[in-house]
Amino acid sequence: MSDAGGARQPHNYPSRTTVPRATPLEWLFAKTDDYAVEDEVAEVLKNLMPVEYELKREEFFDVLDRARMGKLTEGELLRPVRLDPVVWELRLGYSGGLYRLYFAEPESDTEILVALRFHEKSLDGTDDEIDAAQELEMDEAIDRLAKGEHNRWGWPP
Repeated sequence: MSDAGGARQPHNYPSRTTVPRATPLEWLFAKTDDYAVEDEVAEVLKNLMPVEYELKREEFFDVLDRARMGKLTEGELLRPVRLDPVVWELRLGYSGGLYRLYFAEPESDTEILVALRFHEKSLDGTDDEIDAAQELEMDEAIDRLAKGEHNRWGWPP
């Protein structure tokens, strides 16, 4: 949503993922010819040991299922992104690694959640360098949100 000057306005709280529901939301993992968020998840988690990979993958999809049913609580696991409140961040930690899934709750379709970017958070560098790297990841998610809406992020209606 934008005001007359084109500036993006904050969305309404709370996140759809925190409001219990009888009918689950649908996750769409954004995809184009250049990227697929599902591939990002597989690529990032492949560095885990095979047994750990299966456990963490199962845990990851359990969190996504809880989100679909509105069973998350905003806080440590779920936060709005500070660059653009239309994009939310799921904060996950596995084997000492920190992982982030950025997603949106489009106003145009209140029954979906759109996974926009998945990555392992870098902890290399100074706090400012870490923050700058994180901001780039958030920018990528926000860019994907804007560019993908016209074609429902690569999925048929």
